Amino acid sequence: MLRLAKSDSWISTLHASKRANVRILDCRPTDGGSLTVLVEISAPDTELDGIFDEIRQSPDVTDPRLIKTKRGRMLGTVIMKGHSVAKAVLETGAFCRSCFLLEPAGPDGTVEWRIALDNDRPIEALLEKMRSSGMDPEVRSVARASGSHELTKKQEFLLELAVEKGYYNFPRKISSTELARLAGISVATASEVLRSAEKKIVHGYVMSKREKQNDHARVVPILVN
Repeated sequence: MLRLAKSDSWISTLHASKRANVRILDCRPTDGGSLTVLVEISAPDTELDGIFDEIRQSPDVTDPRLIKTKRGRMLGTVIMKGHSVAKAVLETGAFCRSCFLLEPAGPDGTVEWRIALDNDRPIEALLEKMRSSGMDPEVRSVARASGSHELTKKQEFLLELAVEKGYYNFPRKISSTELARLAGISVATASEVLRSAEKKIVHGYVMSKREKQNDHARVVPILVN
């Protein structure tokens, strides 16, 4: 986990104004230091057009592609240019475990950012890239990664949308093609995301049940004696 100074962006501006709620479902750094974010924006329906214009006119944004998916909600991608953190992530092969754009700033104006690196990519390389771009990251903690059954934001969003639209009803109220269209992704991607999410949920349930059974097995001899 790193700590670094909070950077201003159209996202932080929207959050500060409390006019809209922004959910970053996915993001990926691109060549040149840009950051492409898949976002869902929720706000009063009468505010959406004005919010889109503000995003489009923001100095750190190029090519916003947002569509209204239902009343009071927009979904799409926004490219944020000149992003030093994105460039450092791309060049060192790091993975974001949390979004520093959405993390609340502490009293000192800094945010905590969780990242993941494999053994072949030491954290020193990422720190060096960030410092060469004028940032001053501080390492707060280091931990070895373990398996996780938590859903990603993209998986959580698509599952919520699928349940809301009746994808898991019998008979289904929406097809996978229509679900993918509403989410702004391809049918193949939607199917892959849902399968991965369902696998995590089922695996987590089975493992949790086994752990409870093992705990019971360990306790019974103690109670008998």
